[in-house]
Amino acid sequence: MRPTVALLWHDRSGGAAVEFAILAPVFLMMLIGTMMLAMMFFTMASLHFAVETAARCASVKTTVCTSAVTTQAVAASTYFGATAAPTFICTGRTCGGSSACGNQVTGQVDFTLDWGMGRLVTPLRAAACYP
Repeated sequence: MRPTVALLWHDRSGGAAVEFAILAPVFLMMLIGTMMLAMMFFTMASLHFAVETAARCASVKTTVCTSAVTTQAVAASTYFGATAAPTFICTGRTCGGSSACGNQVTGQVDFTLDWGMGRLVTPLRAAACYP
């Protein structure tokens, strides 16, 4: 019996499979987490681009963005995020309100991370003012 235990102790066949079984879940979690973080950054950049475009449209392209509804429609059409449709609010001279900076557009979207055992909802917000 003693030589069999010693032989098994020094046997290296299958070691790579055991190491892979231990490290594969950690590697996959890091890979999927990196992809979800990249999607969240893309959504945030898209939200910033949409509100900046809408605020500029309300100030410069007054024939296109004539009211709050048309300005919000421009913001919604330029948003290309990975999640559901965001909410846009326009305040300023063109939108029928008063804003100290001119025309201000704010946007908000909820980024949902579904990680299997639950959901994590992160609200993303962006604001732009022009001029």
